[in-house]
Amino acid sequence: MRYTYLLLLLLLAACSSSEWKSYPINEHLNVQLPTAPEKVDLQKQRGLPNVDPATLHQMQAFTSSDDYGVYSIVINPADSATLGLLPRDSLYNDGIHQMLLTYQGNLRKRTSFSTPAGNGVEVLLDAVVPKVGKHVLTGVRLLLVGHQSFALTAVPYAETDTSLATTQRRRFFDSITVKP
Repeated sequence: MRYTYLLLLLLLAACSSSEWKSYPINEHLNVQLPTAPEKVDLQKQRGLPNVDPATLHQMQAFTSSDDYGVYSIVINPADSATLGLLPRDSLYNDGIHQMLLTYQGNLRKRTSFSTPAGNGVEVLLDAVVPKVGKHVLTGVRLLLVGHQSFALTAVPYAETDTSLATTQRRRFFDSITVKP
């Protein structure tokens, strides 16, 4: 009986630690994460190819992780002139192209999703992730809100897209709420 009670307590502790909470990233974006998002100092990051240093200075990044992977949010101020000249889909195509080059990846799947701020694009890439050092199925959502572009990324620890990693990616992506 004592062991059953201990097992029940351990199970409850494990379940409570896997609860995701909602976090406001900025005035436009709110998302659920497994832990409080940590701000990443992009100026100290090395090996960010294809990123102009002046642009890097304006970008913000946040990460969170759990037992299944790392979840990140990168915010990049979008140039007003660029926003006015190019259709949203062209900007997403450029972002996807840059990711494929940066991570030596292959596009596996592309779908659209809608928000109050307009449509976004979700992609599944077979990409080489630097910190993991191997090909992993990486999920990315790209979204423009006002004069900011958001890249939300879910990188699993496992090389294959396990059902748990897929569940966590869906949980992350489906929790996105946007204010235009």
